[in-house]
Amino acid sequence: MNAVSLPDPGDTVALREWAHVIDMAPPGDHALVLDALREWFGDRYSIRKTPCLWWATHVDPYAAVEPTILEPSLVRFVAKLTAPDRRIAPPRRAS
Repeated sequence: MNAVSLPDPGDTVALREWAHVIDMAPPGDHALVLDALREWFGDRYSIRKTPCLWWATHVDPYAAVEPTILEPSLVRFVAKLTAPDRRIAPPRRAS
């Protein structure tokens, strides 16, 4: 891919180290980072970046994990994407 390619699948240690390096860089264009995150996690999450937050919404509204992840730090964001918390309460299904 490019300079911000993600590590091999399943290598969560390398993925977190990658996030730490990216997080330490000065703020700028996050398009390459977003592309890499979407390539890796896009099957499970819709991912975007606001000026202050990394934001992921699970594509399955009935998933057993937390439906939305918001983090200011890319390192914590990637950690949550690789190991999301369980959902607190089940969503209501339309009747």
